[in-house]
This record gives sequence, structure tokens and C-alpha cells, in this order.
Amino acid sequence: MNKALLLAASCTALAFGSGTAATFLFRAKPAEGAKPLELPKSFRGERFEVADAAGKVRAWMGSAADGSPQVGVADAEGRPRAMLTVDAKGAPVVELRDAAGAALATVAVDDTGASVTLRTPSGKQAMAMHASKDGAASLSLGSGKSPSAALAADSAGDASLTFSGADGAPRASLAPGAGGYALELRDDAGVRRTEVGAKGVTAPQVVVRDAEGQARARLSIDKERGAALTLSDETGKTRAGLEATVERGGALKISDAAGTTRASLTARPDGVPVLELTEAGGVPVVSMSVRDDGTGSFALMDAKTRLIRAWLDTSTTGETALAFYDTTGKLRQVTGIDNVSIPYLKLLTAEEKIRVCLYAEEGKTAALDFRNAENQTLLSLLTGGDHRPVLAMRDSKLNDRVWLGVSSEDWTLFNLADNEGHSRVLQGIRPDSSPYIGFSDAAGKSRFFLDTDSAGRPSMAMYDSAGTTRITMYLSTDSESSQLRFNDPSGNERIWLGYDNLGGIAMNFFDPSKRTRMSLGTSKEGSPFQGFHDTVRARLSFALTPEGLPVAHATDSNGKDRLQFGLTEAGVGKVNVLDGNDQVIWSSGP
Repeated sequence: MNKALLLAASCTALAFGSGTAATFLFRAKPAEGAKPLELPKSFRGERFEVADAAGKVRAWMGSAADGSPQVGVADAEGRPRAMLTVDAKGAPVVELRDAAGAALATVAVDDTGASVTLRTPSGKQAMAMHASKDGAASLSLGSGKSPSAALAADSAGDASLTFSGADGAPRASLAPGAGGYALELRDDAGVRRTEVGAKGVTAPQVVVRDAEGQARARLSIDKERGAALTLSDETGKTRAGLEATVERGGALKISDAAGTTRASLTARPDGVPVLELTEAGGVPVVSMSVRDDGTGSFALMDAKTRLIRAWLDTSTTGETALAFYDTTGKLRQVTGIDNVSIPYLKLLTAEEKIRVCLYAEEGKTAALDFRNAENQTLLSLLTGGDHRPVLAMRDSKLNDRVWLGVSSEDWTLFNLADNEGHSRVLQGIRPDSSPYIGFSDAAGKSRFFLDTDSAGRPSMAMYDSAGTTRITMYLSTDSESSQLRFNDPSGNERIWLGYDNLGGIAMNFFDPSKRTRMSLGTSKEGSPFQGFHDTVRARLSFALTPEGLPVAHATDSNGKDRLQFGLTEAGVGKVNVLDGNDQVIWSSGP
């Protein structure tokens, strides 16, 4: 405050001290060498104003129209920007306003508790926090008809979370129920589509519904400790069911629209598995089982003649046989495992020449060979000791050049090799149905990898000569935003560049333990920011507001602002020092 302001405040204080109910403004400079004014220890008045050198009232203390005491601070144009009022009920209220006079932030304490409200310049509520005297608390976000997101905790400690659409209708909620917390998801029409919760402590369940609210899938555990999954059609009829109980074992059943079971897979309590498929009249046409002696059988029957057309059986002596028959019951194909454990399959032409042969060499590798007229195998379908199916193609020198197969972990693989036998292109599909393709160097080490994961997110990775991932680029599934990561030689992510979940772009720098230490980016509106972090949270941040004003925050180890500084719209620097409870204990500037 300059000398003119000090003199104005002193003279006004003297007038108030004498009991005069009026406002005094003095803007004359004190004479050089003048004796300092002696101020009274207390004074009274209806209003106290502080003006700048141009005569603009920049701060006042007085009463509002309803008689409530009020303290206000104005900008250089004389527009009120900050107001502190104690209303008729004794509740303190702090308002922060923009240049148009709209209250963008309000802090209040009343009989119900404390609240903080943030609004847009148009007056719509953007965020509200409330802490009641009974210990309940709530936080709501959104400027529509109702909060887009609301988080609440009652005095008993139970919390709930609700997300709403633009029309205010709840779309997702997580709240305590009779047996614990329950999650509900609803569509645009407000129809409950997914439920995750529990009916009592011992009966958790997940229910998925269609657009009409009809339950189509249900996963539950009943009070007899049985687990069940049922799938229903649009009329509510169960079409498929999977259950497991101690008394009945496990069973999978599939029914048609008439309610006839068409397929059943059962593992009885005694351990015997049985699979049956029936035709529309209920006649079994496929049967597979394992007998009590450990031997299994598989049969395919003709529904009309009920003749076996294919039959697979094992015996206790170790022999296994598979036979196929034509419509007259004549055998045309034989496969089996003889008593020395050599499996085989032979397909014969009318001339009884073998053109296709399925066999297992020394009980380790099973192979299906396709042979030319010279009895040379140029195409093989293999399954090794790990039961992997493989398709191999050979060149004229009988060297493998193409390899296609499924690994023991259910990976689908396609491999192309050079004329030296080195794998250079590897393509496949993982067990979760996500595809990928990789390229290797002459030494066979992967150097480039492109894939799509199970969530549908495409990604690209580059590796160094040691095989360590150094660069990763991918497209996220939630916002379809591209992201780029850089790793150190140990494979630890150190740099991340991409769009955040609020629509802004950011770059994060991590330490070797994957803890964010520095952030740099722009918000969705284009405002830049930079943050510095300790091992837990951000401690120092710099940013430009949407209005282009520089601001900075320094926080303590609990995430509370302790120091705020920046420039006001008038270009005046301001510093706030706060205690650990978000209260300003010292402030400089207007």
C-alpha cells in the first residue's frame, strides 16, 4: 500500500474513532518530514473505504443492503472481485467474482456444515463440495441439469459414487446394498443393463440385461455354495446354463427354443465326464464319455438308421482305434494306436495308395503328411510333444520355409524363414484373440513389433539388440488417443507422451521405480502446465489459466496447497501462504 493509501486509511480511522458515522477519503501526500500520525487503538463507522491514487475504491468494510457486515475487494476498474459477508443467521460466506460480476467460487459455513461451490461464468454449477456437521461429505461435478458425477459419504462411513448423463439420468452407480456394495450400469433410456452385487452375504451375482430390461445373462453363487451361469433369449427362456455343485458336479447344457436339451456336458461327482448332442427329437447323435476303468469312447450315429458312422474307443491294454464308415456301414478309414504306442491314420484311394498319412514317430511327434506321386512329403501338419498343431511347407530341398501352427499356450503363429533357416517374420494371434506381427534381424532377435491387445488397443514396440523394449507407441481404447513411451536399457518406462483422460496432452517423466517425477503438457483448453513430483504426489506446479494468467502452487506431503503465487488480470503479482487446512494465513497483493 503506498503512502497515499496509508494516509487515507489513517484519516478515516481517526474520523471513525471520534464516533462520526461517515466515510472519509484523503489522497494527499504527507509533507516531507511531517510527524507521523498517531492512530487510535479503535474506531467506529458505517463504512471504511480504501481508494487508490486515481480515486477508485479498491476495498471497503461496511454493511450490505440487508445489514449484514461485509468486506469487499475490487479490481482497478472498481468492480467487486472478492466479498466476505456474515449473513443475518451468522453464517460466513466468501465469494470470488469475475470481471462481469459473476460469483465463480463460493465458500460458506452454515448450520448444516461447510461448503465450496465453483460455477461457470454463465452461473452454472461446475463443482460443489459439502461437509456436514454429522460427518457426511459430498462432492459433485457437472454443469448440466444435475451433477455429472457425485461422490458422497454418510456419517456411518458408507460411500456412494454416481455418474449421470447430460440429461441428468444416472448411468452408473456404486453404492452399498444389503450384502455389500453393488455396481449398476444403465443405458440412455435409464434401463438397468448390468448389475454386480450380492443378495445377502452368501449370494453374489452379476446380471446383464438387454435394452428392454430383460435379464440375458446371470452369474451367481447360491446359498448351497453352487456356482451357475445362465444365458437367456429375449423372451427370458434359458438357452444355455453352466453350473457346478458338490452334489451334482459340473454341467453345461444348451437348449433350443422349445426347451429341448440339445447338448450337455457333464462331469459327474464320481469324476466321469459325458458329452451328448441330440437331434430335435431328442435322439443322441453324438456321445463321448470316459468309463470307470479310465477308457474313453466317442461315437457319431445316424439319426435315421441309428448306425454308427464314426467310432473312437480305447481299451485297457493301451490300444486306441478310430473308425469311419460309409452309408452302408463299410469301413473306409482307420486310425489308431497299436500295442507299442505307435499312433497312425491312413486314407486310401480306390487303388489303395496312401496319399495322406497321420502318424506319431516314437510316440513324440504326430504328423499329417500330404505326399506327391513320388511319395515325398511337401506339406505336413504336425503336433509335437507339447500337442501343438503345426503346418509346415518345404522347398525343393526339403527345407522348412513356412510355418503355421498353434502353440501349447493356444497362440496361433505364422512364421516365414529365409533361405538360411532364420525366422525373419513372425505373425500370430494370442489366446485372447489379439493379433500381432514382428520382424527380426538376421540373428533372430526381435527388433520391431506391431500388435493389437485384447482390449482392441493397437501398439507398436521397438527393441534394442539385447531384446529390451525401448520405444512403445499405442492407441488407447477409452479416448482413441495416441501415446508414446520410452524405456531405459533395463526396460523401465521413463518417458510417457500422450493425451490424458481429460483431453489434454501431457508428457510424464518417471524415475526407475515408475514414479512420476515431472509432468509437462497442456490442458484440453490449451493451457500449458508443468509439475514436479516427489515419490508420492505433485509438490510444485506451474500453469497458465485459460485467461493466460501464470499461476503456481507448492503443496505439502499431504497434497495440500501451502504456497500460491501468480499474476492477477490487472498484472499484479499475488502470493498466498496457506496452512494445512486450505486456509490463507498470509497474502500479498490485491
